[in-house]
Amino acid sequence: MDRIRNGEAVSVRGQGFYIEGNKERDDWSFNCTAPGSLEVECDNGHQVSSGELSDANVTEIWTMNSLRQAFEETHYIVHHHPPFTLRIGQHSPGLDTLLNDAGHDCAAFITAWNPMCQALSQEENRSRQQSLLDEINGRGLIVLPGIGQHPNNGWSGEESVLVLGLQLEAARAIATTYEQLAFVWAKKGYSVELIELSSAK
Repeated sequence: MDRIRNGEAVSVRGQGFYIEGNKERDDWSFNCTAPGSLEVECDNGHQVSSGELSDANVTEIWTMNSLRQAFEETHYIVHHHPPFTLRIGQHSPGLDTLLNDAGHDCAAFITAWNPMCQALSQEENRSRQQSLLDEINGRGLIVLPGIGQHPNNGWSGEESVLVLGLQLEAARAIATTYEQLAFVWAKKGYSVELIELSSAK
């Protein structure tokens, strides 16, 4: 709470603002723009209300630093034969072998789950993921299934895809379309990178 009151940029999930006389029971994204204040945005990004921190029943808070740490600690598991795991800041021999065999020099690990780190139902997430798959398959690239799973934060893993040959700017555009705060990208022979999008900073 002190971080919000001090004006630090945070991502918050909670309930409790009165919208047009009715107290909404959905999850909202609260974005602090000044000390002691909150703006409430709905799924399409339109501001629907503003108020003080005391007006909201906040259930979870993530600072941008804690989100980045969680992304960096996550295991990005590729369901290949044999499976292998991408770790941020580490070189992946398994990925290099895969890229060599496929004749590509880079790959992106992307999901459409939980846009802006806001938890959706499995049905919603799987529908979004299928749309992502349809878009990538339309590019004729090699796609392998995977999952992003933090080792100990208790969150369910997010279904993901490893896309061979997807260049950095193309991967950035896709991740932005699906409202992700970050995605994973790697160039053959180099360490795996976490690519943060502007909405995460």
